[in-house]
Amino acid sequence: MKEKFKYLFKNVSVLFIGTFSSRILVFLMVPLYTRVLSTEEYGSYDLLYVTIQMIAPILSLNISEAVMRFTVGSKTKSKKAYMTVGIKYIFFAIIVFIVVVTAMTKIFEIDVLNQYYTEFIVLFVGYLLHGAVTQFAKGLEDIHGIAISGVLSTACMLGFNVLFLLVFKWGLTGYFYANASAWMIASLFLIIKDKMYRFISFKRSFFHINKNEKEMIAYSAPLILNTLSWQINNISDRYMVTFFCGLAVNGLYSVAYKIPSILNAFQSIFIQAWQLSSIKERGKEKIDEFYTVVYKGTRLIMIVLCSTIIMATRLLARVLFANDFYNAWRFVPTLLIYIVFNTLSGTIGAVFGAEKDSKTLAYSAVFGAGINIVLNFVFIYYFAAEGAAIATTASSIAIWIIRTIKSRKYVKMKINYITECSMYCMLILQAVIMTLFESYISFIAQAAIWMVLIIINYYEIRRCIK
Repeated sequence: MKEKFKYLFKNVSVLFIGTFSSRILVFLMVPLYTRVLSTEEYGSYDLLYVTIQMIAPILSLNISEAVMRFTVGSKTKSKKAYMTVGIKYIFFAIIVFIVVVTAMTKIFEIDVLNQYYTEFIVLFVGYLLHGAVTQFAKGLEDIHGIAISGVLSTACMLGFNVLFLLVFKWGLTGYFYANASAWMIASLFLIIKDKMYRFISFKRSFFHINKNEKEMIAYSAPLILNTLSWQINNISDRYMVTFFCGLAVNGLYSVAYKIPSILNAFQSIFIQAWQLSSIKERGKEKIDEFYTVVYKGTRLIMIVLCSTIIMATRLLARVLFANDFYNAWRFVPTLLIYIVFNTLSGTIGAVFGAEKDSKTLAYSAVFGAGINIVLNFVFIYYFAAEGAAIATTASSIAIWIIRTIKSRKYVKMKINYITECSMYCMLILQAVIMTLFESYISFIAQAAIWMVLIIINYYEIRRCIK
């Protein structure tokens, strides 16, 4: 058991040093964005960026996920085959994207797309390349390289943003190019460090589908629905907020995600390390106990951090959000709870990834996306952008419930769900208090909830370890 945790904690520690420091730097740049860009401009960028997140897994058949899963623990010859398949689908995805976007600009009068046509394509290439290269590095178990590339990406992003926004004064165009350039430089670093060019075989026909490719597509194809559904959870609310409330409100809603990104940073670091551990430990002794401890530990960290940040929401908003962006704080508490359930769903989801059960991942995510879309129509109509945050959180809770039930087929975690649900109810109560009341009594009530949550989780973890 100690070896299992040693491997997990080592990977989490390395990623934390590299990735979290990077996320903090990006987080601290929010005041720059909110001062230089208008709410409409930020809303335009966010709309195009989330569109890329939605389109990328479809065009590439989500091949990056398969590259990572099949590369872990495989021999050099197999790694070469998997990487070649990955590059093939990334190449085709870029070509198709350029053709489709070009056709759309000629046929439809979409102001945002016509105005930022080149920037949209460059951002897509940078996003897709960075995702593929990072996943392959994860498959090679080069956690140190991923951490360093994260720092490099952030340093480049900050430097280019200062240069393009403040010095060259390129406005939103500069913001596009800064982010895309940072991704490409980080990708180049990993390609050179891991000598990824050794794993690409140009002798293989791009039009011949071999056995390895069929296996990878069989795994990755259902994950298109999984990834797409998660993106819909994040994207459908942006589109609907834009439709019902306008680009300016979408700009506020988008920037509100910057505070939950603190919590999301912990999630992304842990999930990257946890995916590798769950794959390596598949079928070994005491796996149920291992999963139970990891799940409860993750829950402890996320709940306590969520409760802490909810209490500090208004203060953080005053520091980070300039001018009209300050009003975005109202969406933050609900979005923080969404991140908690998103993390727990991802933790349980690693079980299905290790078992190559991509169909359950897809089913649960599609169900959640359906709930999100339906609730968005209802809640945004009645509660404006606040309704979008509620709908997104509800869909994430639905996904967590489904995966928790389905995971019992593979692992038997010892969880007291009455205690667990009571903690989530307390988080929701705290979010309501923060949003509706502004007084010292409100802060005292939130602090009391925070203390109760720590006590409950502390004894839960102690019982689990014993």
